[in-house]
Amino acid sequence: MSRSRSLAGVALWMIGMTSLLLGDGTFTVADPGKVYYGDPEEFGNPATLTASTVFAKIREWREIQDRGLTSQDPEYWILLEKANRKFRRAVHRAAQAAGHDLVAEVGAVLREDGAALPDVTEAVVAVLDND
Repeated sequence: MSRSRSLAGVALWMIGMTSLLLGDGTFTVADPGKVYYGDPEEFGNPATLTASTVFAKIREWREIQDRGLTSQDPEYWILLEKANRKFRRAVHRAAQAAGHDLVAEVGAVLREDGAALPDVTEAVVAVLDND
């Protein structure tokens, strides 16, 4: 392969990488408080989920709802901790399996080009179902 062809290939690769970094791959974290997995300051492959859908599948969360427990009830906190632990573990496993380095609530991370991010809600629910 000629040197000029090789340099042209490198130049095209660099243009492609610049496009990924500055165009299609630029994200904004609109609400860091709704990031469930990953570092909101440094990520490249985010996904979203709907936490209420996931929590609805967690037995401890349903028990809180069914019994009408509130933060005034001691058992509420025990069940909530168990539900949160299951939620975090399922999000972590689903994110790693799909290669996502950040998972946040739908709408908490925005793409510069306005395109939708992958939704991993069903994958997280599937992890819960297999535990």
